[in-house]
Amino acid sequence: CNGISKSQSCSVTFGSSSASDLSKCVAAGTYTFFCPNTSAPSYLYASDAYIQCRVCAAQFEDTDTSLNSFAGKLMFGPNVLNGQVDETMLENYVIMPMDDCGYIPTGATPLAVVAKSANASDCCETTKYEV
Repeated sequence: CNGISKSQSCSVTFGSSSASDLSKCVAAGTYTFFCPNTSAPSYLYASDAYIQCRVCAAQFEDTDTSLNSFAGKLMFGPNVLNGQVDETMLENYVIMPMDDCGYIPTGATPLAVVAKSANASDCCETTKYEV
């Protein structure tokens, strides 16, 4: 979050020929990012649901029966881009809370950061990652 205070946002414009590896996952356009209200890690997070990359599968086992509370295990597969497993542009997966519309609430903090596996996949291993 270089130069951006915690809980603040900024707009970033991606061109179709961006040199960033993440340009594979982002269509050209202007998007809003925010710096979470946490001490570490200090990454920028997208507040718009525009990213073309998605995990191939995800499931959550909620072990908390309390209302408005959750605990349990999240299992998910590798990133997919254009119908193919592709993790080349990733270093890790950041698990963020989302609202019912699929947006990350402003000021949200990561629930977990999961490192990309050193073992590459070419198919959807639905439980490759677990947190």
